[in-house]
Amino acid sequence: MSRARHTQMGLGKFSRDNFLLKLLALVGLFMFAMACGDDGKDGAAGEAGAAGDAGSSGTTNAIVSGTAISSVEITSVDVNATTQKTTVYFTMEDVNGAPIIELPSGYTAGSFRFTFAQLIPADTTAGTSNAWQSYINRSRSGDDYENVTQATYEKADAGTLTHTGVGAWSYVFDANIHTVSDPIAVTYNASYRHRVAMQYTGNETNPIYDFIPDGSVIGASTESREIVQIDDCNNCHNKLALHGSGRIDIKYCVTCHNPGTLGVDKNNKTIDLDMRTLTHKIHMGADLPLNGTASGNYTVVGYRDSVHDYSNIHFPRSTGVRDCDNCHIETDKTPQYSNWKTQPSIEACGSCHEDVNFVTGVGHSNSNIIKANGTCATCHEPEEIQLVHTTTAQEALTKAGDFQYNFISANVVAGSPPSVTFSMTNPNDGGSFYDVTASNNTFNIKLGWDAATDYTNVGAYDDNDGASANIWKAEPTTESTSGALSNSDGTYTLTFSENSPATATGVVGILFDGRPAAQLTYDDSSSPQRVPVKNIVSYWDISTNAVLTDAASIRRVAVETNKCLDCHKSIEFHGGQRNNDVQGCLLCHNPAFGDRADIRARFDTVDGKSQESINMAYMIHAIHGAGMKKTPYAVYRDYGRGPVGYQFAAEGEGVPDLSVTQLQASDNVDVELNYNYTMIHYPGDLKDCTVCHTDDGYKLPLSSDVMATATNTMMNESLLDDIVTTPTAAACVACHDSTLSKKHMEQNGASFTGTRADFQNGVTTETCAICHGSDKDADVKTVHGIK
Repeated sequence: MSRARHTQMGLGKFSRDNFLLKLLALVGLFMFAMACGDDGKDGAAGEAGAAGDAGSSGTTNAIVSGTAISSVEITSVDVNATTQKTTVYFTMEDVNGAPIIELPSGYTAGSFRFTFAQLIPADTTAGTSNAWQSYINRSRSGDDYENVTQATYEKADAGTLTHTGVGAWSYVFDANIHTVSDPIAVTYNASYRHRVAMQYTGNETNPIYDFIPDGSVIGASTESREIVQIDDCNNCHNKLALHGSGRIDIKYCVTCHNPGTLGVDKNNKTIDLDMRTLTHKIHMGADLPLNGTASGNYTVVGYRDSVHDYSNIHFPRSTGVRDCDNCHIETDKTPQYSNWKTQPSIEACGSCHEDVNFVTGVGHSNSNIIKANGTCATCHEPEEIQLVHTTTAQEALTKAGDFQYNFISANVVAGSPPSVTFSMTNPNDGGSFYDVTASNNTFNIKLGWDAATDYTNVGAYDDNDGASANIWKAEPTTESTSGALSNSDGTYTLTFSENSPATATGVVGILFDGRPAAQLTYDDSSSPQRVPVKNIVSYWDISTNAVLTDAASIRRVAVETNKCLDCHKSIEFHGGQRNNDVQGCLLCHNPAFGDRADIRARFDTVDGKSQESINMAYMIHAIHGAGMKKTPYAVYRDYGRGPVGYQFAAEGEGVPDLSVTQLQASDNVDVELNYNYTMIHYPGDLKDCTVCHTDDGYKLPLSSDVMATATNTMMNESLLDDIVTTPTAAACVACHDSTLSKKHMEQNGASFTGTRADFQNGVTTETCAICHGSDKDADVKTVHGIK
């Protein structure tokens, strides 16, 4: 037995030491008697010994008051038909895995919430799919509406919460699921699948328990509705946490957001808050057919009559919101993932196709045929639905997988024309070669100078012609592959028409980009369509005339492209030429490159700046962090036909529309263009740097080879007179751009108005890492709450 158990049995009145001493004394007396002989008679009883010291109390494996609950697991649910009471049994542990036997400080019964729903089977006659229906509902009213029925939860202070054993707990619902009639009637069926879900103060997950009350075992044939899984949602949301951050799992969400739940929009029109309708409309957002019309703009009136406007939500994935496979992904956790194509319905399809009137047939078919759920699949077969919604959206991306750039070698000498030997092959056809000089393809090779540090590309062109050279001084050397010569073995060699910079040394980055042409089956056009082939960047050591394959010899990697693709699926920019390789973006988006100052001079710019940086570290933070910025991030550029602008800013900041006049040289007519991106909504947790960065890519101090970011290039070839923001501040101020934040940075050595010469000569020296460096008191990981 353990010592604690002994104490409980009454042996604790002796201390362990006293007990041993007395035992030894008895043994000694026995041995003494044996040594002196024995007459065989018992001696007289001795006097009672003194009482031993009290032993220490036994311990119990329990938490102390104030320790937070770390994990909760529902172990069973009992629906008692006789008492008509439902009891949930669950266990709770603290962060050390110790069972919780009393509610910690700050927790009450009201800290626990329970939802309860049954899965009503599909009605094949009516054509409806199966659906969750909550037993716990309420009638909600607001300032301008009343009696809207909504599913809800039950707090544990409504029923009975009890500790039943070491870490074991139970909750008896107040609701009687056998007699639900108000505000809507719900008929209990013991043979249906049921679900109890929980949330509690500080929960990191939602405990979920599915069961069948009549005792049937849930098996493969049991009615189920697992269409999406939370892991796939979190590809973009990285931790979906709603309604005060307690609702975390889709399996919890559907216990309330089911067909029995309604709401109102900002015009007090009753709307459906079923999960399929709500989620489709939010993700469609700005792309909803009626958005911007009198009856459009998807809004939901929420807690305390707050209005949530989703009319400016833009879906971040390249294949678009119509690609249902973005969210409905086949896994072992989503057996019903294909419902979107096998069970078309007015509710699911109409949530996006809101311009279709399923009652009158307007917008439905040329013959104005009215369809009901039970007959939708007569015309809309799974193959057709998939073709329209997924195949066509993904085909260009899939076809791009048939193309692969291959770098072979280079010849780079300072002051002389460089050359590159390469090929393009089909990895899905045994590595067969493509003709890169074909007229329907567009291939380019770019050479970025000083690749091992930060690209600047100074001197990339030695025959600069006036203003354009000053504007584009930080661009790499670029050449079309149309002039490449065949080597008769499937490879080509391209000799550039421009010389390498006269000062070219170190490492050159070699980027392959372009848009090869491919015939797509969904396109009725006879001409091939260009597809977004993945770029590659190779590195060539000019001094040794050899390719670099050792990662330690190549420039730093701060961001993982695959992390970007988790949300975007495919990164396609500049007409689909720059794709799926962050390292390729850096050749142009470097610390010496700004937008078009000459174009800005023609307009009343929205940010009041004479130039803006497009350095990757600053630009990407500014775009993704637009929702928290105090000032807009705007870029003005020229893409061949005239000036255009892009603006990224927070909603509600009072930022005006960015209307840019485009001068079309062909007809000398000014045309108003509006590139207004004021509503950038980052779907995840902006504080979590690791969503994009490598494990070390966001940490301070920065590498010593990180350059200051130019915010005004002064329109000349010299870097030294650039007005710059110091490196650490450039990354941070892209999001933290308040006056107070900037003052804090300046007090610690940052500069926003100094020159590059000042920075390189040590006139300005950042000390951010003293506090915000790794393992310091205000480590970035700590202040951002990165786990």
